[in-house]
Amino acid sequence: MLLLAAALLALVAALALRPSTARANGIGTIFVANERSNSVSVIEHVGNTVLANIPVGNTPRGIAFSRDGRFAFVANRNAGSLSLIDRDAYQTTATIRVGGTAEDVEAPADATIAVVADGSGSQLAVVDSAGATIRTIATPAKPTRVTTDRGARRTYVSMEGSENLAVFDATTGQSLGVIAMGAVPSNVTFTRDGALAYVSLPASNLSLDKRR
Repeated sequence: MLLLAAALLALVAALALRPSTARANGIGTIFVANERSNSVSVIEHVGNTVLANIPVGNTPRGIAFSRDGRFAFVANRNAGSLSLIDRDAYQTTATIRVGGTAEDVEAPADATIAVVADGSGSQLAVVDSAGATIRTIATPAKPTRVTTDRGARRTYVSMEGSENLAVFDATTGQSLGVIAMGAVPSNVTFTRDGALAYVSLPASNLSLDKRR
């Protein structure tokens, strides 16, 4: 068990050192954001076949999927937009302006919204399934990563230069406070039951587990 725990901590620390630019949609394909070519590659994971290279906005970074896995939301950092990709058509069907810089995006599994970290605006943009921004939520500092639980009732936000995680209810915009990490946090991920959140701290080569 100790060896397994150490391996998991090493994996979390390693993931924190690079952008989250690839995401599986649960239906046999992996979407990879290519920052330099402003595109998203769709890869069939069994044979590693590239099925498509889809043009998106400037500097794509984060990727999230709709509940059924059919649509991908791509956060285009420098464009300050989301590209909506139809998985079946392999094309961008809409571009949604969300703010100054779209650093990251998360689409909660049990909600019909997407939450975008707008870094230059120091806010979160909450976008509905039609692509309309339904609310913005001010953050204490520039948001760089955003992670939600399944219903978006708890949205954890990592911020540039801050050793705190800001926590919000994305469905209402209510602030739920901040959590001191002791170092600048990066990625956050939940256990399957949602009871624990694991937080990577790249500068310290550590990860923490926090009960909700």
